[in-house]
Amino acid sequence: MKSLPKSFLVTLILMAVLTVSFVQLPTAYSAELTAPEKTLIFLKDVVKIDVTKYNATLVSNWVDYPPHWGGLAQEDVTYDLDGGNESNLYVTCKLREGMLHSCSLEVPKGSPIYAEPQPTNLLDAAKGFLERYQAYSGASYIQEMRNMLDTVDLTEDATITSGNIKLTTSNQEIQNDPTAEAIECTSFEWTYTVNGVDAPQNVVRVTFDQGVFSSFRDDWDLFKIGSTSAISQEEAINLAKNAAEDYTLQIYLGDNTLTDVEFNLADELARAELFMYPR
Repeated sequence: MKSLPKSFLVTLILMAVLTVSFVQLPTAYSAELTAPEKTLIFLKDVVKIDVTKYNATLVSNWVDYPPHWGGLAQEDVTYDLDGGNESNLYVTCKLREGMLHSCSLEVPKGSPIYAEPQPTNLLDAAKGFLERYQAYSGASYIQEMRNMLDTVDLTEDATITSGNIKLTTSNQEIQNDPTAEAIECTSFEWTYTVNGVDAPQNVVRVTFDQGVFSSFRDDWDLFKIGSTSAISQEEAINLAKNAAEDYTLQIYLGDNTLTDVEFNLADELARAELFMYPR
């Protein structure tokens, strides 16, 4: 039998987790409308696309059940909007419980044809989008997000917090094709935060590529915080260390003999992390 060290070093990592659970979103408009119809209404009323100038082809419409949503249905809708020589748009939207919560827009040709002129200033464009989305969805939390944009300066990336809302703005160049010009991408993201801990699954995000609306996501009410109470970092580490001291590590030797291994805990390598995770 091969000899084993009487002890070895263990790095202890304890992660304290805040639980979250699902909350259904309200239906803001008629349930009698189909998902493709709701998609076109969103494009017309919120994105302000002049859908009358396009020949809309429904590319796909299907339903799946994301496992992390606990059986909740999500319906996907994809449209190809042909505006002739002037414009071509490829749109994918997702609906949860009949409510549109995600939209992405690609522009393979030309520029979007809008029902009315759109602001060239991206802050004004983002404000206008949120105002229209609030009117469309009835989501009351959008108002504070809209107000936070009044304090933003897009000349540099920024992070500001108001209550339980953290707004992060960023400008970056994306080089997907080395033979083409880099794309200037500007994003506005609002994250739910409590006691300095973010809930990354609960976000509202709007992005613009080259000054043109590119994508939108609203998962603000997808999960609710299960608990905001937490123990201290020191308490969490002590709990984990006490549990580890009673743990027995067993390994198989080369001759398939199962052997217990003793070990010591290294205090200086212990750390505790607190984050939110959906369940």
